Amino acid sequence: MVAPKQPLAPEKQVAWLNQHIPHRVRGAIIGLPMTGAWLFPLVANAAAVRMDPVARHCINNSVWEGRHIALRWLIEFAGVYESNGIPVPTRNLRFPDTDMRIDRMAGGVVLDAMSKDAIPLALVYKGCSQASGHPTTDSDHPDISPLKLAEALQIIVEHLQRTIYNHTRLSLLDFTMRPQVS
Repeated sequence: MVAPKQPLAPEKQVAWLNQHIPHRVRGAIIGLPMTGAWLFPLVANAAAVRMDPVARHCINNSVWEGRHIALRWLIEFAGVYESNGIPVPTRNLRFPDTDMRIDRMAGGVVLDAMSKDAIPLALVYKGCSQASGHPTTDSDHPDISPLKLAEALQIIVEHLQRTIYNHTRLSLLDFTMRPQVS
């Protein structure tokens, strides 16, 4: 694994901590059976309740597909992906000045591909890739049920908090659960 050419500038790290990472966590968390502080209740919007059933079905499908992409993004950002059925460190950064990985951030530590946490992450990465990355049939991809996705997201948010968020004395949970400000 090639280390990043240079750390990300401090002002850019702030944007990643405050915007980019929480955006992906919000994209992945909705509707998953998370626990503890990460439990996100589904609040029915009055307009959504009145919406036609086909529109609700479209929204649910959009959330499902978007969740796969958000989780893949978070897993790869943390430094793990899947190759030939096993967890491996993320690929070498092809463009070290623009490609991002957690170790370009202050306090960032790539998740150990040999750790027990890397196995469920690699499986979810592969399952999400096969389910949404390209059309397949009978691929027998790994389980990406809501429980498996919640398990992977819990590992990711804990790793991000332990590393880059604790380093800056910030809370990923606080940034994630903050309402959108225009």
